[in-house]
Amino acid sequence: MKVRIKVLILSFGLLSVTVFGQTDTDKPQVRKTSFFIEPYVYLGYINVSRATNPWMFTAIPSFNIGFKYKDKFSMQLGIDYYELNELRYNNRCAFYPCPNAEDRKNIDVLLDIKYKVFQRDKFSIEPFLNVYSEVLMYELKYYFHNKEIEQWESDWTPYLTFTFVSIGAYFTYSLFDKIDLFFAPNIRYDTFGARMGTTCYF
Repeated sequence: MKVRIKVLILSFGLLSVTVFGQTDTDKPQVRKTSFFIEPYVYLGYINVSRATNPWMFTAIPSFNIGFKYKDKFSMQLGIDYYELNELRYNNRCAFYPCPNAEDRKNIDVLLDIKYKVFQRDKFSIEPFLNVYSEVLMYELKYYFHNKEIEQWESDWTPYLTFTFVSIGAYFTYSLFDKIDLFFAPNIRYDTFGARMGTTCYF
């Protein structure tokens, strides 16, 4: 009889430790990994090296998907799409005939790594490192700025141009339990501006 009581007490103790020990770790806010989607708009100036006016303001619609680990480390993959119209050439050019304007459509493929370094109440700061590759999807050159007579569309598109690195930081405000608003200034070799959008966790 005493052995049965000891077994029951021991079983009850183990069950209690198991149940109460897991209640804290089962809370959603301490879940190790969470996934998110991140629609945003990039507003800034892009450098167009072959244009007479090298800096052009642009608004780029963008989209990221990614995951966050232990509410600190994040990795995300994204795409930027943008059009550059009426890029004016300088008078000099390497090959004849010389166009004096050009339209381009680009897609940038992005890989971001973020780490949260500060959090207070609903505000947080996450510096990030961004690696991206440019893909030229469309190119149209206007010779002597006559769109009706002489046009040339690139036979090489689409093609991958270069891979670059940029840095920046997310300044985030937690609007709801699973929705954040953010403003993220960043700098890269040909652009300076900021991302503005939302992060939705699931």
